[in-house]
Parts: sequence; structure tokens; C-alpha cells
Amino acid sequence: MGGGLEIIPQDMEESLFSGLALLSGGVGMTGDGSCGAVTGSVLTIGIALGLSREKLMDSGVRRMAYDTAQNAILDKYYAKYNSILCKDVQRKHFGKAWDLTVPEMSEEFLKESRGCTIAQTAMWATKCILDEFEEGIW
Repeated sequence: MGGGLEIIPQDMEESLFSGLALLSGGVGMTGDGSCGAVTGSVLTIGIALGLSREKLMDSGVRRMAYDTAQNAILDKYYAKYNSILCKDVQRKHFGKAWDLTVPEMSEEFLKESRGCTIAQTAMWATKCILDEFEEGIW
């Protein structure tokens, strides 16, 4: 059995996946919201860092957490795609944006995109989490 860092308890995975699935395609496949890879990765970073309500009452901790998400994910998206919005990311990544509310276009996007930016963003989030744990700040 391999090692690793358990971020989400196995008994929560399916429920969390169900909620996260609706963030796809800029929230509910509208393309109008934040890229699902962005929201999912930032959520995962927050869970990994153990950002409880109590911890976030401290404005210094809250600012440090926001900065972590900003540096790990958001800054990279702005540098690479000039935006974190799904339609903007699509345009920059593929040269066009689909109207994901139209079933045929949504299917075309899903076939052509092969996960779009999910793999890259997951790598950035994973690196962030591992770096944060190695530094021992949290």
C-alpha cells in the first residue's frame, strides 16, 4: 500500500464529489462563473490546511490563507489565462468558448477539452499543499 497525505476522509469523498461536480463549467455548466478547476482546487487547499471557523477568526491567519490560494492558483490563472472565469479560460486555452447551457455544445466541449485545465490546476494545488505541510506553517 502506498503512502500519501489523506486530505479528505474516504467516507466523505462521494458527498464532496457530488457537490463539487456542480461547479463544473463555470458553475452548473453556465461558463459564467469561476473555472471549476479553480474553485475545486482552492476548496481542496482550504480543507488540507484545516481552515476552521475558529482559525479564520484570526485576521492574520485568514490573510495568510487567502494569500496561499492567491499565490498557488489565482495568480497562475491570471498569468496564463488572464482570468479565472470559465468562458475566458476556454477562449485563451482553446481559442473559443462554448455555450455550455446548450447540451450539444456542452458535449462537444467535454469531448474536446479532456478535462480542460483540471490536471494542471490539480498539480498546482498538490504542490501548494505539500509545500505548506513541508514548511509546517499550518
